[in-house]
Amino acid sequence: MHWADIFAAIRKSGMTLSGIAKEEAVSVTTVSSVVKGEKTSHRIAYAIAAKTGIPTEKLWPGKYLTQGNYQQARRGHSTGRLPEQKGLANG
Repeated sequence: MHWADIFAAIRKSGMTLSGIAKEEAVSVTTVSSVVKGEKTSHRIAYAIAAKTGIPTEKLWPGKYLTQGNYQQARRGHSTGRLPEQKGLANG
């Protein structure tokens, strides 16, 4: 999906980049860089997917774990880096 379409989906959901940045305790620049594909952040990508209702597989094809694999890898944690997983690609 083109980054401009992701920005539009965020706005359509009633959220802003600054709102996501505040919720995730990061800068707006970081959120923007993730949206544009310049940086990788599972936490921010999945926050965007949750707000827009669009799976990460559609927002950034091939870049992130599928939703089910991500939830399994998180092991119930909502913040921080993914735990190391043998045989589980982080994309």
